[in-house]
Amino acid sequence: GLPIVAYFFARKGLAENSGSLLQGICLVDGSCTCCALLSSIMAIQAMIVWTWMSSQVDDVVCGPAGWTSSDGKFHKNGDYTQEKCESAKKAVADLHSAAMAMYVILMIIDLLLACTCAYGTFQANNAHRTVKQGKCFVGAPPAPVMITTTGQPNATVVIGQPVVGTPIHTNPC
Repeated sequence: GLPIVAYFFARKGLAENSGSLLQGICLVDGSCTCCALLSSIMAIQAMIVWTWMSSQVDDVVCGPAGWTSSDGKFHKNGDYTQEKCESAKKAVADLHSAAMAMYVILMIIDLLLACTCAYGTFQANNAHRTVKQGKCFVGAPPAPVMITTTGQPNATVVIGQPVVGTPIHTNPC
């Protein structure tokens, strides 16, 4: 929903040559860039944590009476079995692979989003600068077709409307 709202505000800002709307879009796109970059950094951090956690679980030694953790301490629960320990290690290893794939995909999407938002910020800034310089962003409209009809001496018709006197030309903005 948010991209659609941004699209309509951008369209309105361009159609009306509104510098304030274009500046607002520039600020929103800039914050989008920052959030996407922070999200990709969080994905990298999550990959590091998952890698560390998996290495800790890989170092666990499952024995018949209990398990030995990576720091060398021996642990035992009341309902411990070696099969449960091996099953838990395999589950964490499988989960690690899925989590790493998910975080890599998330990081790529976030980096692409950051690039897209940065490009939007750049374009909105260019549009704002163009409007601020007093130029029309949408360009000048085409000149109207003016014809003189017979039967009406010295009368000019512009798009079906009779004009008395000389037409006034104004700035298209």
